[in-house]
Amino acid sequence: MERSRPAEEFEVLTGFAGLSRDYVLSQDFHAQAQSLLGVIGRTARAGMTAPHSRSEAIIADACDFAREFNSLSWPVSKFSKDWAATLHQRLNGLIDAVIAQNPGSGLEHVQIDRNDLKQVRDFLLGVTSGFTPEDIQYYMHDMPQTPDCRIFDELVRRGAKITEDMPMFEGYMNSVHIEALGHKIGTSIGWRPSPVTLESIKRQAGLEHWSPSAEELEMAEIEVLDRDHRSVRFSQPTQAPDMRPGADGMG
Repeated sequence: MERSRPAEEFEVLTGFAGLSRDYVLSQDFHAQAQSLLGVIGRTARAGMTAPHSRSEAIIADACDFAREFNSLSWPVSKFSKDWAATLHQRLNGLIDAVIAQNPGSGLEHVQIDRNDLKQVRDFLLGVTSGFTPEDIQYYMHDMPQTPDCRIFDELVRRGAKITEDMPMFEGYMNSVHIEALGHKIGTSIGWRPSPVTLESIKRQAGLEHWSPSAEELEMAEIEVLDRDHRSVRFSQPTQAPDMRPGADGMG
């Protein structure tokens, strides 16, 4: 499993700069991350060689396990509750460690609700993925959400089209615009950059005043739907039977 660093990969492909961050992550940080799940962690690490990859995978699993225990609707043992609480505490310790190891990086200004394991997960994975503090903050708090397949399925079922009335339309169009910009540059933008990062990308591409044409948006929209909503079935809606007398030819 390789560590995913889309902003850094974009810099390499385009020659642009300042879009990613290479944070200091000490061996002690990786040792703490990789000890989070004990035996489970050692099993999960099998076949992985890079410490960054192991740390990222185990942090994600640890956050997910702790969230799952906290959300269970049936009673769980005190041991399980204590284990989940300890795991949560140790994950917060990783946040303290990475901020301390990167003074002045801007990570200290990212707003994190330490009680929210999703935010804990998003912050730590944002760091290991090399995203800027602005992009981490944007992803955690400000990025408009995109619709999932259930919303598209409902639209299709009703025979509706994608319009401004669609839930999460702003997030959907944001992803389409980013896709169109990637087409214009010739290199896909594999993450949702913050407005600050997006402005930097446009400036370095010489596209400060560019806005996509209707044709460019249409091409980008086709790509987004094909990639992110591949399971959506764009079939004709089922017509309700005509119940008028004689409509079935048997009047």
